[in-house]
Amino acid sequence: MDLDEKIDKNLMDEFLISDLVKIIHKSYKHYLMHQLAYLDVTPGQIPFILELIHEPLYQSDLTSKLLLSRAVTAKTLKKLDEKDIIERRVSKDNKRKNEVFLTNKGKDIASKIEEIEENWDNILLKNFIKEFPDLDEEGLKKVLKSLAKASLNSIIEERENFDDFRDFDTFNKMYHSRGHPFKGHHFRGNMSRKDFFRKRGEFRGKRFKK
Repeated sequence: MDLDEKIDKNLMDEFLISDLVKIIHKSYKHYLMHQLAYLDVTPGQIPFILELIHEPLYQSDLTSKLLLSRAVTAKTLKKLDEKDIIERRVSKDNKRKNEVFLTNKGKDIASKIEEIEENWDNILLKNFIKEFPDLDEEGLKKVLKSLAKASLNSIIEERENFDDFRDFDTFNKMYHSRGHPFKGHHFRGNMSRKDFFRKRGEFRGKRFKK
């Protein structure tokens, strides 16, 4: 059965952009959970595994790169250690620190995770080109980058507006995302999320601290 026959596109005509983004995100999470089932890995463990693909890191480095608390990092690494996905060795440069490595099993899982995510990209691209034959992958990325920039700008403006918000009791009740909005995410590319989101100072300051 063709995709258009499975999904009545007219049902989406009234959706907001935010609704469509949620559909994509939720679909990705379901796809990921289904694909990860046989690997015995949870979505929350993926960023740690992907960060360790190219080089070993100190535990403190992982905490910093993923913008997580030390407790969350320690708990996640303990689980990965128990599954024989990572191992820790005393650093040659600093005997008081342990470096975190992927085991051979961990490297195999990391490779499969990358394959899963690449397959997801191909699924989206295949249907995008079908709908818009005049655009290619770069065209799709251009559209998505524009939406991503608009999203980041909305966060910046929101945080600035809340600087002047004085009713902190109400603020704490309704505002549940007081930490960094990108904590725990692994992003592709050479620049870390901390460098990318704080390079120009947009996400600097106490309002992004936990």
